[in-house]
Amino acid sequence: MSNPFADTVYRNGAIYTVDPARRWARAMAVRDGRFVAVGSDADVEAWTGSETEVIDLDGAFAMPGIYDMHQHPDLALVPEMVGQVNLPEMATPDHIKQVVLEQATATPNDSWVVVHGWEVQAFNEAGVEPGMAWIDSFLPDRPVFLVDRSRVNNMFNAEAAARAGVSEDTRDPRHGYFARDPITGDLTGMVIDGAQAPFWAALPPVPQAVYEDAYEHAVKMLAANGVVGVKFSHMSVAMIEAVHQLDEDGKLSLRCETHLSWKDDIAPVEGRWDYIAGQRLMYRSEYVNPNGVKFHFDGVTTGKSAYMLKPYRDGDGRGSLNLRPAEIKDVVAYLDRLGVRVDAHCNGDGAVRLFLDAVEHARNVNGPGGPRHQSTHSVWVHPEDRPRFEQLDVIPEFSPVFWFPSASSNGLKAFLQDDVVGSAFPVADVLAAGGRGVIGTDWPVTPLNFTWVGLEALVTRSNPWGEEPGAWGTPIPLEQAVEMLTINGAWSMELEHETGSIEVGKSADFIVLDRNLFEIPPNQIHDTRVLGTVFMGEPVHVAEEIRDELRRAGHSLPAGLAFP
Repeated sequence: MSNPFADTVYRNGAIYTVDPARRWARAMAVRDGRFVAVGSDADVEAWTGSETEVIDLDGAFAMPGIYDMHQHPDLALVPEMVGQVNLPEMATPDHIKQVVLEQATATPNDSWVVVHGWEVQAFNEAGVEPGMAWIDSFLPDRPVFLVDRSRVNNMFNAEAAARAGVSEDTRDPRHGYFARDPITGDLTGMVIDGAQAPFWAALPPVPQAVYEDAYEHAVKMLAANGVVGVKFSHMSVAMIEAVHQLDEDGKLSLRCETHLSWKDDIAPVEGRWDYIAGQRLMYRSEYVNPNGVKFHFDGVTTGKSAYMLKPYRDGDGRGSLNLRPAEIKDVVAYLDRLGVRVDAHCNGDGAVRLFLDAVEHARNVNGPGGPRHQSTHSVWVHPEDRPRFEQLDVIPEFSPVFWFPSASSNGLKAFLQDDVVGSAFPVADVLAAGGRGVIGTDWPVTPLNFTWVGLEALVTRSNPWGEEPGAWGTPIPLEQAVEMLTINGAWSMELEHETGSIEVGKSADFIVLDRNLFEIPPNQIHDTRVLGTVFMGEPVHVAEEIRDELRRAGHSLPAGLAFP
């Protein structure tokens, strides 16, 4: 006879369930990794047996776990593992020069110097023109490759070009380009989007063990940040193999989707067609869905490569597409027919429209009920297109780095016409039209803990630290913002019946926070810290240092945080 009692009962908590039938609960019971009771303390009494672990939350706030729908752990962690360097935010040209020279001194004389995280705004503010001439002015005899924070607007010197086999005669690929002097045609040392692939191909290959270490470390970091569902984006087969190995070794404490790169946008991808044709199915498991492909439909606003419906402020075109419209239409329909989710980087409103048109075509030729495809970033969305997310079952993913006033977001305004600037990240309008918006940190483009920064800015649309005045966009209620982090994310992974809210029958995936989000001023949300993370009923993280802080401050420690 099976045990009629729960394995664990949590009592005396402030539990926000995200279930519209019961938004709040005080207690929950878990058996075999699932919620078997959610309600009052009295509601869980019948589930409490002599061997049931009873945890007193002591009033602590709990909610469903976080779904981060756009990440690149390899870009965040691998560089430093292979001797590359990450810059602090808005590093000045002088600081970057110093880092490059220090890295050159610390590495063998014939090796590459690769530095990540420079930002064009910092060069604009310093009055320095980024590119080959600038790098060669202080380090001409070593190959140098500088990767910007967006990973699509990069800088190289002459020696790097020679090592990568790139010259004035090199053709631009469809999915990117080499910036050239308009008079001479000479390379300027700037490479945009997929044209960077030759540089990555020229670098020493990353050992498979490094990828495995990186993703194992990433999973632990994600648990510490309360993440129980994630989409890993722009992957190679080697990266997917690394996630598969973690899964085989029982080291995954979340559900994830792996999205293979369609083209060599960030690095060369081998075996693409074999993977899409069927190899991907070898990696399917309870925790891993490998049926995703990532595209760069366009670039970024600061590089004037985001594809817009209107020309840029200076009249310098509307940006660029990395794929032809006919290719977009056919490939989305093809992958839709295979049951593969298309995750399309769409920064400009022109790219968003082309993607929605392509999904509409796919629905017409393949029928309804296909995968829920994702428009990633969705920075600019024309008002006519905002209802189409709901109509077509397309996921509008938003990334929090730009949706509040900041040095970075203010930089966007210099490139676009006034009537376009005000429409950035139309989250409220998309939600009002029925779209199920989700959040993706795009880690490492933004820090992993920007989930809470983004959540606060969704309900204020103001700078969380007061660094820039005013607001940008229309705020949404906290309830809607929390749904974006939880049940909407589960919906975007097609797991809404399995997880994403605290309901009887669903997987027991939840987090405990250091504050009740609904009882604090909105401007305190960004400081939120995760005290504990539970996945399928098992505690996978407890913040020891926060427990120590609470003790030192004289606060009672909720017994529920004493996870093993």
